[in-house]
Amino acid sequence: MTGVVEDRSIVETAIEATRQTWTNTVVVINDTSEQSKANLEQIAAIKQRSQQSLKVEVINDLSPKDVKAELSNYPPSIPIVLLGQLHESRDRRQLIDPSLDAQILSKLIPNPIYTDNSVRLGNGVVGGKIFDTEYHVRQGVELAHKILQGVKPDEIGPFFTGKNRWIFDYRQLLKRNVKLELLPKDSELLYVETPVYVKYRPLILLAGFSLFASLLTIILLIRRGRKRELANQVLQENEQRYKDLAEAGANVFWELDKHLKYSYISGSTEDLCGLNPSAMKGHYPPLLHQSNSQLDVDWDMFERITETRQPFKNFTFSLQDRNKGIRIFKVNGNPLFDEEHNFLGYRGVKQEITAEQNLYQKIAYQAAYDDLTGLLNRREFNQKLEYSVQKAQKYHTESVLCYLDLDRFKIVNDTAGHLVGDRLLSELAQLLKGMIRKEDTLGRLGGDEFGLLLEGCSITEAGIVCEQLIRT
Repeated sequence: MTGVVEDRSIVETAIEATRQTWTNTVVVINDTSEQSKANLEQIAAIKQRSQQSLKVEVINDLSPKDVKAELSNYPPSIPIVLLGQLHESRDRRQLIDPSLDAQILSKLIPNPIYTDNSVRLGNGVVGGKIFDTEYHVRQGVELAHKILQGVKPDEIGPFFTGKNRWIFDYRQLLKRNVKLELLPKDSELLYVETPVYVKYRPLILLAGFSLFASLLTIILLIRRGRKRELANQVLQENEQRYKDLAEAGANVFWELDKHLKYSYISGSTEDLCGLNPSAMKGHYPPLLHQSNSQLDVDWDMFERITETRQPFKNFTFSLQDRNKGIRIFKVNGNPLFDEEHNFLGYRGVKQEITAEQNLYQKIAYQAAYDDLTGLLNRREFNQKLEYSVQKAQKYHTESVLCYLDLDRFKIVNDTAGHLVGDRLLSELAQLLKGMIRKEDTLGRLGGDEFGLLLEGCSITEAGIVCEQLIRT
């Protein structure tokens, strides 16, 4: 007999929680499900630390509706150790996923929450001595590999050793006024924010340079004896320029004259078009940039905007850089008119938004896809199914909906551990995905259940496809 033992220990986390909060009481939340029997030994180990003068109170089988009633009597400084999982309701039939229960609990109570589960990090917990899941997975994979090579499980023996690391959420430490120098040795911090002066250093330097240039311009105008009216007019124009630049957070500031040619450019443009600002002055943008194959700009839209004297609002374009990567930029600008409403040109800013676009795409992907297998999640799969039904009704086409689940998958989880089971689901998803057509849709509905939507396919053809998948 063999297997991988999860060498978890919540004792040190509980003691550290009371040390950080300056209390001698800790509340442990547990559940009495079959999977959590091992937690009883952990709770007993905490209580045996009598030399620490530690008072341990245990609350079993807690649901969100019971949280305030059960925990409101404790002072806000008393730490909560989330050992088990919350129940969805009081009937105790279904447990809430560990990635969600900490987030729910943190919104209901003001107390600091500690854990030994890495899945709960970033969801409202302070941290704790976290079980190293990556090391655990490598042990499980090594065990499975030996079994596949023909070694008998009894000859391998179980893996008892594991790794635990002190990991804390920097944001929660600041919120709880925990001093970093008092953390355990070799502690790791998550979500450490970059200081503002470092994050916005280029913008600060640019704003400082612009302010210096503005002051220098005013001094030169006074020394040359210009009229006060002209000096005030130039000052107002410069102030408006720098105000527009600061509000947009731009890295290039530009102006076009009444003939729509560059008249003023401030900032770095060489990485964008290979030209410095002085070489661009006096040129019409479409004629200057159309020969640049690395730029992807909708020049027809540019001409429609300028012909009707409309403002540029988030006018976007892309650039392929030297490393074949795609950078995204946006342009904002307003038309300029004099007091008699005669057109004078445009003034605007260019700003790179590559990071924002990448973040948006990442969030959109996470909302539609299962993070374990990379397949569509249940919600997105159902939307795809609704669209397919509407399409079949409108165009009288055939599509087939199939459900797949794994037999005896529980044996894998019980012998090799859940993390190895997750790896199996991930590799199976890639195998199934490679066996279907591009127009077909494969999604993970939950657990070991998968959904398959075969577009333009008859029942007979679907039966053949399913038999091939099952044999695989």
